[in-house]
Amino acid sequence: MGIKTTLCVLLLGFILGCNRDPEPSMPSALERPYLRKLAVAGSKEVTLDHSARTIQIVFPASYKSDEMELLMELIDGVSVSHTDPVKRFGFRGFKPIPLLILNNYSQQYDTYTIYVDVEGDIQAHLWEDLFLKENGTCVAPVVFTSGMGTVPERPSEVGEISAWLGDAKNAKPAIRNTGSGLFEFEDAYKLVSSESIDLSIRYKEQSFEFKEKQKLTKWIVRASIDSASTWWNSLFKNVAMNVGGGCFLPQKKYQIKLQNQASVAAIPTEYRGT
Repeated sequence: MGIKTTLCVLLLGFILGCNRDPEPSMPSALERPYLRKLAVAGSKEVTLDHSARTIQIVFPASYKSDEMELLMELIDGVSVSHTDPVKRFGFRGFKPIPLLILNNYSQQYDTYTIYVDVEGDIQAHLWEDLFLKENGTCVAPVVFTSGMGTVPERPSEVGEISAWLGDAKNAKPAIRNTGSGLFEFEDAYKLVSSESIDLSIRYKEQSFEFKEKQKLTKWIVRASIDSASTWWNSLFKNVAMNVGGGCFLPQKKYQIKLQNQASVAAIPTEYRGT
């Protein structure tokens, strides 16, 4: 009996004597700036302003890529991605780019704004042909290859880029980009019959005009029948048919023609907008 009592006491003392390793304490605050150094491949100049939290990058005219790669040295306890401190950004013609640096302990961000200035003259091409959307708006998919950074290029500037679409050969007035997109023209349907459309871009003191004459391409017309799963079903009376695409204008009249070997039927339509 005495032996059992002694063993129990020794075991209890052993358990009480075991201490867990202390858990690391979370820092209440991290020393700023979070971003110690920044290198940008191919750049001519990189300037960090920690008080204004801006990053100014200057590329020479010879820089041809439409992306930039940022290699950052960060303090411990912060991150800009889940893997490593390398970020790639497109920048030509974009608004200044926010760079979010996360405090991993507080889950709060410090935000820097990246401005990019590219030396040289503006050069650009179209990614695809100009096309008309359903509401008569034209979108110009412009790709800059030189002379264009962010808009604006520097914190001290109020940048505005404008584009003009017109037909100088036939004396049709130019349309300034007025849509929500960077190069979107709300009244471009007025130029739908033109075979020689001019497209030009202006930014600060520079002006760039595309050498090739353009012609507007309409979207493909699509038709669907409500309550019908495929075109192979029979058409019932009083069933609505929706037709989209192309460039349907509210001031015009349209009709749908249905035809088989025996007869032809014309169905009136009602413009519903986009």
